[in-house]
Amino acid sequence: MQVQWTKSDGDFILKKGEVHLWLVSLKPTQSVLDFIVPLLAPEEADRAARFYQTRDCQRFILARGLLRIILGRYLRSKSESLLFSYSQKGKPELSKPITKLNFNLSHSQGYVLYAIGEYREIGIDLEYIKEIEAMEIARRFFNSQDCQYLEESINPQDMFFKLWTAKEAYLKAIGQGIASGLDQVSLTIDQNGFYLNPTWTVHSFTPAEGYYGALACNGDLEKILGFSVTDDLDRFFQEPDHSLPYATDDKIEFS
Repeated sequence: MQVQWTKSDGDFILKKGEVHLWLVSLKPTQSVLDFIVPLLAPEEADRAARFYQTRDCQRFILARGLLRIILGRYLRSKSESLLFSYSQKGKPELSKPITKLNFNLSHSQGYVLYAIGEYREIGIDLEYIKEIEAMEIARRFFNSQDCQYLEESINPQDMFFKLWTAKEAYLKAIGQGIASGLDQVSLTIDQNGFYLNPTWTVHSFTPAEGYYGALACNGDLEKILGFSVTDDLDRFFQEPDHSLPYATDDKIEFS
């Protein structure tokens, strides 16, 4: 399934059978940082302060702050009021408000990618494409079927990143990490992309030049909508406040 990308900011309404992707350039201006920092929870601010490089600190602040803003607009809730919990392996989820909304995020180099879904588990991975010894790394981390896919591919490096992102997206969706073993995830390639089993599918895409992404999800999927915010973050924050009116009930219903 192809991602339908647009530069529109969307209406923050998730329809049945949809998953929304948000690709954001991690190039914050001072005005954006000034807006986001007060939205962070104390533990998020503490994590940001532990980064040695200023660039990494700013990227973390922007990625976490935007997660709050985007989720807040879907939920019609104040961004700073959202509470997160984490699985044993570190997968984040919303603990307040109580919601049917699920999300995942991944960042690589200068981009962060968010996936938003409803009534389904989802995982997302984003990787910057660089020159590597694809077969050598594949033999260390992939299974024999994966290595065969690389050997048969006209572009082994592209196939490597497609496989890696697909596997990592799935492991993130089920709340595991790559330490669980990329070789334990068996993928079959069909006309629609990667196929795991009757319950799970993985959809590969190119969100920006020089990057590969993958979305893993369960349940019936009818459409993947992608929203790109890559050139003017200040404009994004100047848009009408979609988080209003604020939700007054912890149980959020979606159309």
